[in-house]
Amino acid sequence: EYGRNLAAFGVVAADIPAYRSLWQCVAPQEKQELIHF
Repeated sequence: EYGRNLAAFGVVAADIPAYRSLWQCVAPQEKQELIHF
């Protein structure tokens, strides 16, 4: 949800190191490498 909200403002959440770290902690293993909204 947070990443989609940022995308609405033109921010690429996948480019934020802290967001990538969070994603890798909470995403299923098969989806950890690809952040797609």
